[in-house]
Amino acid sequence: MAEAVKLPAEFLARIRETPITDALGGRLPLKKRGGRLVGLCPFHNEKTPSFGVQTEANRFFCFGCHKAGDVIDIVQHFDGLDFREAVEHLAGLAGLEMPTEALTEAQQRAETERKVALRCIDAATEWWSGELYRSINAGHRELRRRGIDRKAGEAWRLGWAPVSWDGLTSHLQRLGFSGGDGVRAGVLVEKDGRVYDRFRGRLMFPISDRRGRVIGAGGRQLEDDGTTAKYINTPATALYDKGRALYGLDRAVSGLRSLKRVVVVEGYFDVITPAEAELPGHVSPCGTSITAGHFGELRRLDLPVVLLLDGDAAGMKAARKALRVALAAGVYPLLATLPDGKDPDDIVRDDGAGALAAVLSDARPLLDIVIGEYAARREEPGALGEASALLASVEPVRRARLAGELARVFQVDGRVVRGAISGKEGPSGAVSGPARPPEASSGAQAGDGLERDLLRLLLHQSPEQWRAGIEACAGMLSPDGSAAAAALARAQDGAGMSALDEPGVPSLAREVLALVQADPIPAEMVPRQLRSILALLRLRSLEPLPPADGLSDLELLRLAKRQAERGHEEVALRRMV
Repeated sequence: MAEAVKLPAEFLARIRETPITDALGGRLPLKKRGGRLVGLCPFHNEKTPSFGVQTEANRFFCFGCHKAGDVIDIVQHFDGLDFREAVEHLAGLAGLEMPTEALTEAQQRAETERKVALRCIDAATEWWSGELYRSINAGHRELRRRGIDRKAGEAWRLGWAPVSWDGLTSHLQRLGFSGGDGVRAGVLVEKDGRVYDRFRGRLMFPISDRRGRVIGAGGRQLEDDGTTAKYINTPATALYDKGRALYGLDRAVSGLRSLKRVVVVEGYFDVITPAEAELPGHVSPCGTSITAGHFGELRRLDLPVVLLLDGDAAGMKAARKALRVALAAGVYPLLATLPDGKDPDDIVRDDGAGALAAVLSDARPLLDIVIGEYAARREEPGALGEASALLASVEPVRRARLAGELARVFQVDGRVVRGAISGKEGPSGAVSGPARPPEASSGAQAGDGLERDLLRLLLHQSPEQWRAGIEACAGMLSPDGSAAAAALARAQDGAGMSALDEPGVPSLAREVLALVQADPIPAEMVPRQLRSILALLRLRSLEPLPPADGLSDLELLRLAKRQAERGHEEVALRRMV
C-alpha cells in the first residue's frame, strides 16, 4: 500500500520547513521568550509553561512530559495522526501534492481502489442513515427505547439496513459504483456471480478511523430469527482491520485535549450513551477481544487507558489476558469493574453519568492488581515464576520497583526475581541486605561530555525514568552537572522553561535542551546508549578517568579488572561488563 512506500527525502524536507506555529493554526497560545516560544503543554495538564518551540530549528520540547520533535511529530501528537497522515495534512497546508512517482503500478491501482472504497462506504453510510428515519422501523424503535433522539442518531451517523437483498446494491449502482466497489468496501457480497447487500434488517453503526473517515460498519439484529448472528461486521478489507479498529476512536481523537483518560468498553451503546451524557472518551473493539493492534492505537492517544470489565471471575480472566497483550504493546492499563449484571449503557440510563464516573474513579493499575493476586498465592509452586514472567515486558524503572516488591513478598533474594524475569536461574535464599552503592568520588570533570550526554539521553525518557536516572547518578556528577540536572528537574516539576533562566544555572542545562530539540536520538537507541553512559559514570566514581574520557573498550575492561581486584566485583563486573 502507499503507506508502506518511503516518501522522497526532498519532499519531507520541504514539509519540515512548515513552521510549527502555522501547523497548529493558532490552536496553541505561545509567547515569545528569547529565541523560543513558550506556552502550556498541549499534551498534559499544567499551570506553569514547560512547553517550548525553538523557532530557528523549528522543533519543540516539553519538560513536563518529555514530548519532543519537529513539525511532523507535533501534528502526529496534537491530532492523533500517523506519520503519513500528518505529512498529508501538512502537504495540504503547504499546497503540495503527495508524491506518487515512488509507487509501482500495482500500488497506484491499490491506492485508487482504496479511495473509491472510502467513497463507497461513506455513500452506504448516508443511505443507511436516511433509511433509519424514512419510516418507523425496528432500528428507530430501539433508539427511542434507549433514549437516543434523532439529533444524537444523526451525529453518530446511525442507520438502518432494510430487509432487502438489493436495496443498497441498487442505490450504489445509481451513484456510479460497481458491484466490485461495494464488495471491496465490505458492504456488498458476491456469491455465485450475484452481488447483494451484506447487511439486512439491522441497526447500523459506522466505524471510523481516527480521522473520522468511515472504514467499516457493524450491524445489530434486533429481531432474532434464530438463524443469523446478533452482530455482524464488515470483513477485512483494505480499509478495515478488526484487530485495530475501535468504535469511537475518532471521537476520542477529536476531543483529545479535554480528555483525562480513554475507557475501553464492550459495545456500541456503551460508547454512545456515556458520550451523550457528557462523559466522553469511551471506545470499543468491534466484534473481537482487545488486541495488541488496539493497544497500539490507544497508546498513540497518550492518555491513561481504563479497561471497564465485569467484576466476576470471567471479567478478571479477561483482564489478565488483556494485561499480557497490553504490556507487550507498552501500555499499562487501569481496571475498573462494573456492578453485577450492568453495562455502562445501563448504568448511565438507570443511574446517570455520575454513577458511571464513580465506577471509573475507582480504577486501579491492572498490573498491581494482578501482581497482588500472585502475592496472595505466594505459597503455591510456580507463583513466583508466573509473576516474574509477567514483568519481562515491563519497562526497566517500573520493573525494578515491582521486582523489589516481589522479592519482599515472596521473601527471596532480589536476584532470584531478576533471574526469573530474564529466564536465568538466580541464587536461592532469603532476601539479602541492600546492595552496596557505588562509592562517590570527585573524579567528575565539570560540565564534561559524559554528563551532557547523560542528561540529553535522560530527557528522551519519561519523567518517571528521568527522576530514577538522576537518583541513580547521585554523587557521580560534577557541581555543574548536578546544578544542570537540578534546573532541568525544576523545569519538569512545575517551574517550566523559566527554570533555565534563573541566576546560577550553568549553560550545560541550556546546551542539553538545545541538543534534544535540534538533534533527537532515535528511541530504539536510547536505552543502549544510556546503559553505556551509566557504566562509565559508575566506573569513574570508583577511579577517576583521564580528562578526555577517551578510553578504548580494552582499556575499560582493564579498568574493570582493577576494580574487581579491589573488591568491587558487584559494580565493576556485574553492572559494567
